[in-house]
Amino acid sequence: SGNITIGSGVTLNSNTPAWFVNLSADQTGVTDNVATKVQFNSEEFDTDSIYDNSTNYRLTIPSGKAGKYQIEANVFVEHNASTLNRAIAYIYKNGSAFASTFLDFRNNPIQKSNVIVSAIMDLSAGDYIEIFGFGDSTDSANVAFKGDSTTRESWFQGYRIGA
Repeated sequence: SGNITIGSGVTLNSNTPAWFVNLSADQTGVTDNVATKVQFNSEEFDTDSIYDNSTNYRLTIPSGKAGKYQIEANVFVEHNASTLNRAIAYIYKNGSAFASTFLDFRNNPIQKSNVIVSAIMDLSAGDYIEIFGFGDSTDSANVAFKGDSTTRESWFQGYRIGA
């Protein structure tokens, strides 16, 4: 019991490629009020080696793996010396913003915030995905994207749903 017989010519979708990457340490010196690429440098797993964690910090869809993908990221934005007016996380597709989550604290500034952005995207071979973060500090000083190898404060994950 519990066995499934698959007929010939049937292909199972195993939800790959799949990945989970994160920042192992804080990404500091992020310019205030500017969308900046999050440099996720630590790979928990990357089933098809499609994420570059050392050069351009992007995910590239390989040949034969086009389809619909569930994409999600968390950017933990902090200003440890002052406060934030706004925080934004973006999913970029081929160099342009595709989806974003926007948090506005201008009437009640805060010090740090997690910003989670998620989308289902139809991607072709060669398309590339990057995650950008944005922090607007009350004193116009640089902000940081928080990273930690134990608690994985900022992360980027996803998987292929199907064709």
